[in-house]
Amino acid sequence: CKDYNFTIQLALLAAKRDFLHFERSIEKMIQAEGDPLFHALFKYIYANLIIPIENSNADLKKREEIVERSLLSEERLQIIVDKLIKFKDQNPDQVDFITHKKFEEIYMRLVKIFSNIQTEEHPNNELIEEKGNEYFQQLYKGQKSVED
Repeated sequence: CKDYNFTIQLALLAAKRDFLHFERSIEKMIQAEGDPLFHALFKYIYANLIIPIENSNADLKKREEIVERSLLSEERLQIIVDKLIKFKDQNPDQVDFITHKKFEEIYMRLVKIFSNIQTEEHPNNELIEEKGNEYFQQLYKGQKSVED
C-alpha cells in the first residue's frame, strides 16, 4: 500500500490494540519501502506529536493527551528510531542526505520531549566515560600497568 500515512496509522492502531507485533512490522515496512517510508514517518511524527507538544506550552496533561491521540508511545518511538538507524546504517545507498538530516533533526526534537529516547549506537556514554576515567586513575596511581 503506497498510502503511507494510512499504513502508519493502521499499524500503530493495531499495535496499540495488540493485534500486531509493532517491532517486526515496522522493520519489514522500512525494509520494503526505504526512504519514502522514512519521510512518511517523519511527517506523521511531526504532525501528530512534535508540533502539537511543542505548541502545548509544556502542559503535562495536554502532552499526555497528544501522545495518546498520536498512537505513539515512548516505547514505539524508540522502536522506530532503532529500526530507522539500523536500516540507514545497513543500507546507506538507499537513504539520501536530506533524509539523514531530517532524521537528525527529528531525533533531537524527540530527545527534548522524551528524555529516555536514545540510540543503540551510544547506549550509555556516561558509563563508558566513567570506566575510562577509572582505568586512567588506576594507571596514573600505578595500580595498573599498560600491559594489564
